[in-house]
Amino acid sequence: MAMKASYIIYILFILLPNVVTMAQSVESDELFSKGVHLYNMKKYKEAIPIFQESDRLDKIEMDSTHNRRDYSAMWLASCHYQLGDEKQAQKISPYYYKLSPIDRRLTIQSDSLSALADKAFEHQDYTKALKLYKQCDAIEATILGKNHIWRMTTIANEGYCYSQLSDSTNAIKCFEAHQAACQQLYNLECDAAMNTLFALGHEYYNHQFENHYPKALNAYFQAYELAKNLNDSINYNSSLYCISLCYFSQSQENNGDEQGKYLENAEVFVRELRNDNEEDRYLKNLIYDNLANFYNKKSEEYLQDSITLQQALDYSQKALETYQKKPDADQGVKRLLEIYKMDCLIRSNKIQEAIELGEDLYAAFLPIRQQESENYQTLLQNLSYSYKVLGNEEKNIFYLNLLSTSYTQSNQTQNEKILDVFYELSQAYYRTSQYKEALHYAKTAKKICNREIYPEKYPYILFNLAQAYLENEQTNNSLACINEILSITQPDVDIYIYIHALRLKTSAYNYIDSSQALDACLQCIKPAKKLYGEHSSFYRALLYDIANLYYNLGDAFSALQYAEEEMRLNQQYADTLDIIYLRNQTTLANLYSHYDLGKSAAYFTSVVRKITHNEFLTEQHWTYLQWPMEKRISELLFLIQVFNNIFDTITSLPDMENNPEYRTQMDSTRNEFLRLWNKSARNFEANIPKTTSNSHTLRASICNSLATTYYTLSMKDEALDYATKAMVYVPRKNKETYSSILSDAAFIYYKYGLYDKMITPLKISHNIDKSMLVNTFRNVPKSVRERYLAMMQSSYNFIIEAAEHTQMKELCSMAYDVNLFLKGLMLNTDIEFEKLIYESGNDSLQTAYNKWRDLSLFNDRLSKQDTQDSLFSDSLMHLEQELEYRLIRESKKYGSYVKGYSTTWKEIWKGLKKDDIAIEFCTYYSNNTEEYAAVLLEKKSKYPTVVRLFSQKQLSTIPTTDYYNTTALSNLIWKPLHHYLAEKKNVYFSPSGELNNIAIEYIPLTDKKTFAEYYNTYRLSSTRELIKNKREDIRTKAVLYGGLEYERGQGDIEAMRKELQSAESLIAFRDVPEIDSLVLRKGISFLEGTEREVQTIDTLLRNKQIPVALMSGMAGTEESFKQLSGQSITLLHVATHGFYSPLTGHYTAQRSFEEQALSRSGLFLSGAAASLNMKKIPEDIEDGILTAKELSKLDLSNLNLAILSACQTGLGEIVGDGVFGLQRGFKKAGAQTLLMSLWKVDDTATQLLMAEFYKNLVSGQNKRAAFLNAQKYLRSYQNGIYDKPEYWAAFIMLDGIH
Repeated sequence: MAMKASYIIYILFILLPNVVTMAQSVESDELFSKGVHLYNMKKYKEAIPIFQESDRLDKIEMDSTHNRRDYSAMWLASCHYQLGDEKQAQKISPYYYKLSPIDRRLTIQSDSLSALADKAFEHQDYTKALKLYKQCDAIEATILGKNHIWRMTTIANEGYCYSQLSDSTNAIKCFEAHQAACQQLYNLECDAAMNTLFALGHEYYNHQFENHYPKALNAYFQAYELAKNLNDSINYNSSLYCISLCYFSQSQENNGDEQGKYLENAEVFVRELRNDNEEDRYLKNLIYDNLANFYNKKSEEYLQDSITLQQALDYSQKALETYQKKPDADQGVKRLLEIYKMDCLIRSNKIQEAIELGEDLYAAFLPIRQQESENYQTLLQNLSYSYKVLGNEEKNIFYLNLLSTSYTQSNQTQNEKILDVFYELSQAYYRTSQYKEALHYAKTAKKICNREIYPEKYPYILFNLAQAYLENEQTNNSLACINEILSITQPDVDIYIYIHALRLKTSAYNYIDSSQALDACLQCIKPAKKLYGEHSSFYRALLYDIANLYYNLGDAFSALQYAEEEMRLNQQYADTLDIIYLRNQTTLANLYSHYDLGKSAAYFTSVVRKITHNEFLTEQHWTYLQWPMEKRISELLFLIQVFNNIFDTITSLPDMENNPEYRTQMDSTRNEFLRLWNKSARNFEANIPKTTSNSHTLRASICNSLATTYYTLSMKDEALDYATKAMVYVPRKNKETYSSILSDAAFIYYKYGLYDKMITPLKISHNIDKSMLVNTFRNVPKSVRERYLAMMQSSYNFIIEAAEHTQMKELCSMAYDVNLFLKGLMLNTDIEFEKLIYESGNDSLQTAYNKWRDLSLFNDRLSKQDTQDSLFSDSLMHLEQELEYRLIRESKKYGSYVKGYSTTWKEIWKGLKKDDIAIEFCTYYSNNTEEYAAVLLEKKSKYPTVVRLFSQKQLSTIPTTDYYNTTALSNLIWKPLHHYLAEKKNVYFSPSGELNNIAIEYIPLTDKKTFAEYYNTYRLSSTRELIKNKREDIRTKAVLYGGLEYERGQGDIEAMRKELQSAESLIAFRDVPEIDSLVLRKGISFLEGTEREVQTIDTLLRNKQIPVALMSGMAGTEESFKQLSGQSITLLHVATHGFYSPLTGHYTAQRSFEEQALSRSGLFLSGAAASLNMKKIPEDIEDGILTAKELSKLDLSNLNLAILSACQTGLGEIVGDGVFGLQRGFKKAGAQTLLMSLWKVDDTATQLLMAEFYKNLVSGQNKRAAFLNAQKYLRSYQNGIYDKPEYWAAFIMLDGIH
C-alpha cells in the first residue's frame, strides 16, 4: 500500500538555512582572521578568546537559520579539542569538533550557492535547487575534499531534490553516500545521520523496489536505535510511527497468517507512540482496527472446525482486547466484537458464559437499541439461541419476541430475518405445547416465505406449518402442507426434509388411515438408510413403526419380517438393556404368538428377566444410557406397559389356575417391580421441565401410570392424587392418550367410590373412543377393524359394570347407547361398504371389488391346504390387502360406509308404547369373570336401567337338557327382570354371548308356560331394528330348496356343466368348508320330509299367484344358489342339512376372524356327498357345500324372509359383534328376517311346522304371527305328540317384528 501524504512526517532536517548569504560584520571577520592565524600557529589558547568573541558577534548578527553562523564555533571547538579538552569541544560543536575547521573566507561562493539552492527548494523549484546544489558541491569538493562531511551534507540535499523529482535511484545514492560518511566519521551517532536515515526509509517505502519494505524497515530501525541512543524523543516517536506504518503497509499486501504477523509487528511499535497528535492517533486506530479485524477473521476460520473452537474463542478475545486499545474506539464496534465473542462462546458450547456476556450487553443496549438496531438484533438472536440450547424456552420466546419487535420497528417485515424469527417462534411455542401460538407464527412465516425467493427454506417453513396444523387437529391442512413438501422435494435434493415430511405424514395418518401411514413409512426406508445408516436409532425406530403398522393392518407376516430385521440390527448396535432392544423383543413376542408359541414365550421370558432386574430401574442405569429426561420418561412409561402386558399374559394362561404357588411368585415379582418402578417414576415426575417439548403429555402419562400402579398396590391416597394430577396435565391434542388417562382416572374414582368424580372423565373418554373407532373403521380392512373393536372391550366392560353397580342415569344411558353402537358394527360396516361400491356407478370400482372378493375366497381356500407355497400365498395375501386398501380409498369419493352409528336410546324410547320393553342383553368382564346383564328401556322410565343377571360360570352349571324342561335357566335370565316386565305385553330383546344360541324366549317361566306364552317376544339383532324401515312384501318371487339329492353321477356332472355354459361362471366364488363331524364325513341321507315340505309350500304359493322356483333333486346345486345373487327374490326357503363346527385353537392372523368362522357353518346342497366322502371334485364344478362365507358374498338385498329349515342354521361363533354363522352370512347378503334352527330338528315336525307357517303367511298373517300360530299348531298336532320343545322350539325368528 502506498503511504499517504498525511501519514508521512517528511522532515528535511538537514536542509541548510534558507537565507541569502551575507558577510559577517567587519569586526567578526577581523577577529575570525586573527583567530585562524593563531590556530595555524598552534597558539590554541590565545585563539580561544578571539573565536569566542567572533562567535558571539555572529550569533548576535545572524539568526539560527543562517548557513554561515557556525564557522567560529567550529574553530573554537577545534581549539579545545587540540588542547585535549574534548568534552568542551563536543559541547560547543558536537559534530564538527574532530574535523579540520573550515575557513569561511574560502566558502563564501559555495555558501551563497547553497543558500540560493535552499531558497529554490523552498519554492518547490527542485530542478533549479538541484543545479545550485551541484554547483556548490563542485566548489566544496575542490576546497574541502570529496569526503568532507560538509560536502556530504550538500550531497544529501541533492538527494532531497532527486526525491522530489521522483528520481529515487539518485536520491538513494545521495542518501547512502551521506550515511557512509556519517558512519565513517560518527558511527552514525549524529543528527545528520538521523535525517538521512528517515529520508532513505521514506524513499524505499514510497517506491516499489525489490524488497523495498525490508530496506525501508532497515533504515527506520537504524533511526529507531539512533534516537534511543541520542535520547531523542521526537525522532524516537517518528521512528515508531514509520516502523508501524511500514509493517501495516506490508500487512495490506499479504494474506492470512503473514498479514497477521505484520500487523502484530506493527502493533508492537504503534503502542509505544507517545504523541497525541492527529497522525499518531490515526495510525493507531488504523492498526488496531486491522489487527482486531484480522483476529476476528482468524476466529471465524477456527470456528468452522469443531476441534479448533477454543482457538476461535481465543482470537475473538484478542480481537476484543486489541480493539479496546484503539484511542478512538467506537463503542458500537466494541459491542459488535463482544457479540462475536458471545457467538464463539456459543459455538464452543460455553452457553452459560455466553448468556452472562449477552445479558450484560442487553442491559448496555437498552438505551441505544434503536440507533444500533442491527447489533441489537444480533445480540437478541444469540440470547434466544443460547436459552434454547439450555432448554429455557420461556427466555427463548422472550428474546424472540423482542427480536420480532425490533425488526418491525426497523421496517424489516418482509425479509429473511423476520421470516427466521417467526419460524423460531413457532418452533419454540410448539416445543412448549402452546400449539395455537405455534400455528399463528407458522402461518405468519408461510405468508412471508415466497418459494421463488427462498427455495431452500420453503420446505422447512411448510414442515413447521404442517406440524402446527397437526397438533391443532387440522389434519387435512397438515397433510396438504406435507404433500406440497413431497411434491417439490426429492431425496437427492434435500433428503433430510424429505424423510421427516414422510415421518410427519405417518403421524398424521396414524389414527385415520393406517395404510397411508404405512405407505409413508415404507417410502422412508431407502433415504433414511442413506442419510442415517442402518445402525442409527432413527432407522431402527422406522423399522419398529413399520412392523407395528403392518400388524395393526392385519399383516402379521410382513410385521414379523420388519421386526426380525430390527432385531438383527439391535443385536449389532443396541445395548441389550436398552429399552429399544426390549421393545423389539416385545413386538416379536406378540407377533410370534400367532405362529410359534415357543419363540413367543422365549422373547417374553427374556424381557421379563431384564426388566425385573433391580439394576435396570436405578438412576445409575439411566445415567449410563445418557438419555435426556424426556426420553427417560417415555421409555419408562413403555417399560411399565410392557411389564403389565406380559404379566397379564402369563397370569391368564390356563395352567395358572392350577399352579397357585407360581401365581403367588408372579404377584410377588410384580409388586417388587412396581415399587422400584414407582420410586424411579416419582423422581422423574418431580424433575420434568415445565416448558419442554411434550412436557405436559409426559407428566400426565407418568402421573397416570403412577396412579394405576398405586391402585394395584392398594395405596388409595396416592392413586387418587396422581389420577387427578394426570387429568390436570394431559393435553387434549393426543386423543388416544387423553382418552386413556381419563378412562384410567374414572376407573380409579369408581373403585374408590367417588362416583360423581367418575362421570365426566368417563363420558369424555367414551366419546373419544367411539369417535376414534368410527374414524379407524373408515380407513382399515376388516381384520384390523376386528382388532380395534376388541380393543374397545375394556371401555365397554367398565361402562356396563359401573352402570350396574351405581345405577347412575348417565351411566345407564351410556350402557344402552354403547350396545346400540357395538352390536352388529362389523356386520353393518361390511354391508354398507358393499352397498356404497355398487351404488357408486363406477364400473372399474365394482370390478375391482369383485376381484378382491374372489381373491379373498381363493386365499382362504389356499390357507386351508395342507401343502402350499408360502411365498406364493404371502404374495397373494399382500395383493388382496392392497386391493382392499384401494377400494377403501376410492370408495370415499362416493360417501362413507361408516354411518348410522349415532342411534341413541332416546330414539328407541320415542317409538315404545307403555306396554313395550326393549332389552339389550350384554356380556362384560368384571374381576376376570364373564358376566351377563340386561339394559332395559321402558316408556314409563326416563332413563335406561342396568340389571346384573348371572355369570358365565353359573350358566355353565345348568345342563343344556334342562334349558327347556326346567325353570333353572329362566331363574338366571328372566326372574331378575320380573319387576320390570310387570304390565308389559311386548318384549323386544337383543341377545348377547351364549344367549344367541339359546331360544331364551321359549324357556319355561313357570312349570306350565314358557316366557313367550306370557309375552309377545321379538328376537332382534339389535333394538336398533325398532326404528328401521322394513320391507314387508314377500310376493315378488320365492325360491325353494328341498328334497335334494346329495349323491351325483357323471351324468349329473355333465348336465351341470352344460347348464353352466349359459350362465356366468362363479367357480372362483368358492370356499372350502371346514367340517369336523365324522358322522357327516360318512355321508348324508336324503331327507324325504323336505321334498314333501317344499312341494306343499310350492303349491300354496302358486295358488296365491306368487312366482316360485323349486329346486329339488339335482337341481338344487350350489351353482344355482349362487346365481340367485342380484335377483329380485323376496322369499327363500331352504330345507336341507346344515352344519356348524366350532372354531378352536389359534386362528390365522392374516385372515379376519369372520373369514375363518364363516367357513365352519353352511348348507349341504345337491351333490354335496362326494365332497364329504373325500371324492375328487372337478375343478369346474362346485362341491355342493354352501358355506356362510360364500353366502355372505351374494347380493340378496331384496330378500325379505329367509327360512332355513335345516339343522343348526342359527348357530355360529359368538363374539362381541354377534353370531358368526349362517345368520351372519344371510344378514351380510342382505336378508331382512331369518327363521332358523338352533339344533337338529325332526324331519316330519319341521315339515308340519313349515307347511302351517306358509299357510298362515299366504292367508295374510304377518311373518311373526304366521310363525307363532304355526308353533301352536305343531304343539297341538294329534293331541300334542310334538308338544315337547325339541320339536317346535328349535326354530327362532330374528328381526321379524311384523
